[in-house]
Amino acid sequence: MARDLLKFGLPICVGAMAWAVALQGDNVVVGRVLGATAVGIYGLAYNYGDLPSALLGNIVGQVAFPVFTHARDDAAELAAEFFRFTRLVALLVCPIVATATVVADLAVNLLLGHSWLAAVTPLRIFLIGGALRGLFPTLELLRAVGRVGVELRIGLVAAPAVLVAAYLGTRHGVPLVSVLVAIVFAGAVVANVSVAARATGVSALRVWLAPARVVSVSVIGSIALRALAQTLGLGDFAVIAFTGLGTAGLVLGAACAGLVPGWQDVRAIVARGSIESIDPELAADWPPTEDSMPLEP
Repeated sequence: MARDLLKFGLPICVGAMAWAVALQGDNVVVGRVLGATAVGIYGLAYNYGDLPSALLGNIVGQVAFPVFTHARDDAAELAAEFFRFTRLVALLVCPIVATATVVADLAVNLLLGHSWLAAVTPLRIFLIGGALRGLFPTLELLRAVGRVGVELRIGLVAAPAVLVAAYLGTRHGVPLVSVLVAIVFAGAVVANVSVAARATGVSALRVWLAPARVVSVSVIGSIALRALAQTLGLGDFAVIAFTGLGTAGLVLGAACAGLVPGWQDVRAIVARGSIESIDPELAADWPPTEDSMPLEP
């Protein structure tokens, strides 16, 4: 028992330490080479850019892991659950990230002032990069199927790669550092998605296309709504509110109408959670299929 726990837990612990270097080492490099002002801009952009996806992704991940664990012996069911949670994350994250990216200049100027406008470009880069990292619950899936070594190996590659990328980027300022670091993280996502796709027996392309419609509606909608708000002559705060609420409403309406996936996934997950609090055995087979329904007399 202790050996199994060590075999499972040790790679996770070492991988977490490697990722700690990857996630914090770039700040050290930027501060050391470019100075306090640059690291302040970079740190603000990184922290707020990663916040929406990390927060929502972690919440969904806490639900996804036990579901993946229950389904790990059935590749078809595991793939179905993986796609379900990917679509759910996209439905939650994409409208927020798309809006934040489109109105980042207005929000930074309104909340922090003109002197912080240098953070707008890095903020947009990390919003997009953070969304990519949080969109696919690959970490929970790989842990559920016991592939904990993947997290360790990718972390051991990503940690030095981030440091090198940050150092190379300092030659041309914070925006280039942001681009190069985001590319390293994107590479880690690509690797994780590839391994997760093989673990579920589906193609990586199918995984990438799962949130595509939600992403498209969110991006196009937020850009159009900001343009409309500015055409109407609204102030900065009104433009931000109009764009955010409009994008959320647009995506929700499209989901309810079945134009983008995700709404049925939300209903299924919520229903299963409610059933589990009453009858865990019934929840394991939720939602019910035609074969599992009792025959009418």
